[in-house]
Amino acid sequence: CRWRLSWRDEADARRALERVMYRAALIDLDGTLVDTLGEIAIAANAMLVDAGREPVSDRIISEAIGEGSPMLVERLIGRDEAARWLPVYMDHYRVHNGARARLYGYAREGLDAMRAIGLAIACVTHQPSELVSPRHERLGISSHFAVHSVGSVPVATNHHPGPPAAAAARR
Repeated sequence: CRWRLSWRDEADARRALERVMYRAALIDLDGTLVDTLGEIAIAANAMLVDAGREPVSDRIISEAIGEGSPMLVERLIGRDEAARWLPVYMDHYRVHNGARARLYGYAREGLDAMRAIGLAIACVTHQPSELVSPRHERLGISSHFAVHSVGSVPVATNHHPGPPAAAAARR
């Protein structure tokens, strides 16, 4: 996890969070709350095999991740073929969704602490709800979220304000 509760105990963390004047927290999913590299690698390598290419290491997949699935596929397959192979990748991802996903350390504790002080928590991701909600269920964190996904918001990049704005509006 990119963040860690650095307080001595849960009561100390709760006191610190209670001083915060916010009503909601918007949390990124992949690479922040949940490690999904394993399932992304399974799906990406299955796509590569379907395309007649050799599978690649998790390290290469990790370096190709960023800016969403279309960019991942483009980086692995090439710009000219990306549109053709994106649906194939997504089909494989649906099959393997949650297969190797795991919460980062202290993610559950952080969610518990935010929920304990009454923060509404939204998962901000470009992934469709059909992928996010089942993964949250498998990881046992679905009940922490007021909004499970804003993946239906069409945006150009991961740094677009659309998903956070949509999450705030849905609350």
